[in-house]
Amino acid sequence: MTQEQRPDPPQPLRRRVPSTRSALPRLPAVGDTFAHHYRIIKRLGKGGFGTVYLAIHATSRQPVAIKLLNPSLHTDESLVERFRREALLTSSLHHPNTVRVFDY
Repeated sequence: MTQEQRPDPPQPLRRRVPSTRSALPRLPAVGDTFAHHYRIIKRLGKGGFGTVYLAIHATSRQPVAIKLLNPSLHTDESLVERFRREALLTSSLHHPNTVRVFDY
């Protein structure tokens, strides 16, 4: 076999690893409809734990604030549970100077 006839050496197998980045949910943008009922008007604030948006309920036209867990934290089950617990505890508060929780 001449050098011209030799097959190329085998290449190492490359394992395709799915990207976790694409699997992460994205935060809504202004103008998006979130959860089929809320039109995002603007972002009110962002912290290490979550992002808060001003939105309008599609049916009642009432303004609402929506707090969403930052996508990078969705894989940490303890933080997701902490976020849920915060929503549950906040929903039990009933006072004129606190927010009302409608959905979580």
